[in-house]
This record gives sequence, structure tokens and C-alpha cells, in this order.
Amino acid sequence: MLKKTANYWLPILVIALLVGGALLSLRLTEKYPTWDEFAPRWTAARLWLRQGVSPYSDQTHQETLNILSDYNLKASPQTQGYFTDLAFYLFFFLPFSLISFPVARAIWMTLVAASIVVSVYVSIDLAGLKLSVLAKLLFCLLVLAWYPSIRLILSASPLPPFILMVLAACAQAVKRKGTSAGVFFFLAAGMIPLSLLLVVFFVIWYATRRDNSLLSIYLVGIGFLLLSSLILFQNWLAEWFARLIALTQGLEWIDTPLIRLGALLPGAANQLSLILHVVVFIYLLVEWYGIPSLDTRGLLWKLMLTINLLYLFNLSSEIAYLILLLPALFTLFRYLMEKWQLFGKIIVWIAFIALILFYWSKSQPQPQWLFKEPSSIVLMLPAVTLIGLQWFRWWATKSPLARIKNQ
Repeated sequence: MLKKTANYWLPILVIALLVGGALLSLRLTEKYPTWDEFAPRWTAARLWLRQGVSPYSDQTHQETLNILSDYNLKASPQTQGYFTDLAFYLFFFLPFSLISFPVARAIWMTLVAASIVVSVYVSIDLAGLKLSVLAKLLFCLLVLAWYPSIRLILSASPLPPFILMVLAACAQAVKRKGTSAGVFFFLAAGMIPLSLLLVVFFVIWYATRRDNSLLSIYLVGIGFLLLSSLILFQNWLAEWFARLIALTQGLEWIDTPLIRLGALLPGAANQLSLILHVVVFIYLLVEWYGIPSLDTRGLLWKLMLTINLLYLFNLSSEIAYLILLLPALFTLFRYLMEKWQLFGKIIVWIAFIALILFYWSKSQPQPQWLFKEPSSIVLMLPAVTLIGLQWFRWWATKSPLARIKNQ
């Protein structure tokens, strides 16, 4: 009966959840004011739409600071209240600029939460983890209780929807749906620059299969975004570059997870971090050797390793990039359940809950969320997934028993 009437009750349920999420977001913003990443984008879209003001202008910046002050919010330390995205990403925020700021921000916070939930679902699908509907629902809800998720929602981060696009692109590419994968990849290219290397990864794999659909739509999409933005925003490239240079003077702002790892030995931190970056990049290239000959199972393992290694080059150790590691985590859960059945399921749930508790134990409560996250939060999940992937390497790529169980 539920399946037959799903066309009626499911949309109503989704709308009710979104409205409820928006109302809850309004309450959370009032109760837990923190630093904000939505105001610069909302203000830039609103002023450009109404007055034709450049999104990179000082007027836009001042108006953003006024909005933040009115609602007891703080500018992100990274952008200082300036609009720093590529100009064509203003298109995504134009609908929100038509609504008052608190309501628009609450809706965006709800969209961030929904993006995280859907990212979990896509990650499970990408990993090929076979779960019941109830188990998938529990994973999705538990991730919302994860410290990084809470922080991203409260700060109204712009990244989760675009990280979802990258994960969806990977899922489509693995299924040989190059056109849809290319669309997702080019939409997220400017927000998630590391996705460019994922495009290269899949282009190599597709090339040996004489399929250029992904690359073609990706290049056409990038060209369309650049051309349309140059028509609508004159001189935006020069203004964007000047603003970026002003905010990133020197190299002190670079703070990759590998730099955090090198800082564990303060005496040789700079030399060690440089060596780590070179070694990891060379290791990535070595692992890419043989991509053309991979079957789907081997490709999946290699993709998870690639995402894991690319995370280590995240320039500012942005906490949102931890969501990119969820497919690798669920891939490890898949291998555990393949090898040890019921015992593996028990380990999976214990490990997942322990991970959530660990992140809360290392988190920084209000009002200290303005500062950088401790290295344990930045490095814990990638360490677990990287070690786990290496541990299951033979099972994932060579084991005949695994292939039989996977049929």
C-alpha cells in the first residue's frame, strides 16, 4: 500500500521535512550564533541583481559586514566577509537573494543538511555496500549527529552541496554514465578544485574504452560557465584575482593535512611537510599506473585510494572535505561485511559510533569554533580509511573468494 501511494505521501513528507528543517535552522541560528559563510554570497547576489554592483566590490563587503552585525554573526576568518568564489557561482545564490536574509540562510542550512544526508546515501551506493533501508536511514541520521556536520550546518557552509555533486559524479562515472558525470564534475569544478584530478582519473579509464563523453561534456560545461560569466560580469576575472591575492598574501594560509602531519615534529616541520607532499604525489601517480586495465571492482578500490590521497592536499584543511572520505569508509565497511558476515556488521556499527564519539571528544565548542580544528579531527578519518584500504588491498583487487561472494 505504501509503495502504491508513494507518489502522494512521499513529496508531502519531503516538503514537511524541509519546512521543519528550515524552522529548526532559524532557531539554531538565534541560539548558537557563530561565524557565517552564507552572508557574502547572499549579499553579492542581491546587490548584483538589484543594483548591478560587482560581487567583489568594497560596497558588497561593507553590506555583508552590516548584515552580519545585524544578526549577531561573525565573518569567516578565511574570507573576512568578502565574496571570493568564481563569478558564475553567484547564479546558485540568486534565488536566495530574493528572500530576506534570515529565512534565506535557514533554507540554505537545511539544504546543507540535506546535502550531507544525500552524500551518505550516494557514498553507500558508490561503495557498493548492501544494506537494508533501515540501516541506510540510520547511517544518514547518525551522520547528522557527527561534529563536522553540525559545524557545517551552523556556519551555512557553501561546500556540502558541491561535494555531493562530486560524489554523484564519481558514482555516475563508475556506472559508465559519462555525460551525467561530466555535468556534475563541471558544476563543482570551481568550488572543489581537487575534483579536476578525479576527472583526469576517469578520463584515463574511459579513454581505453573509447568513450569521451565525460571529457567532452566537462570541457563544454566549463567553457559555457566561463563565457556566460564573462558576458554578465565584466572584468570579473581581474577583480576576483585581485581579491584573492589581497586575502592570501604570503604562504601562511596554506595548511594542508600533510602540513599538520609534519607539524607533529616541530624541529623539521617545513622540510618534513615538503617531503610528505612530494612522496604522496609520487605515490598517487604510481597507483594510477594500470588504471586502463582495471575492472569495476579494482577501479572502485583505486578510486577510494585516490580520493583519500587527494584529501591530503586540501589547502586549508577544510572540514567539509571529510565528507569526501565517506565512500572510502563505507567501502571498508563493505569489505568487513564481505569477509566476516555477522561479525563484520557488528564491527561496522561499533566503528561508526566510535568515530562519531571520537570527533565530539576532540571538538571545540562554542565560541571557539572560530579557530582552526585540531589536527586529530583533520587527520583521524583519512588515517583510518588509508590504513583500512591498504589492509584490504588484496581482498579488494585480487581475491577470487571476494569476487565469488560479490556475484
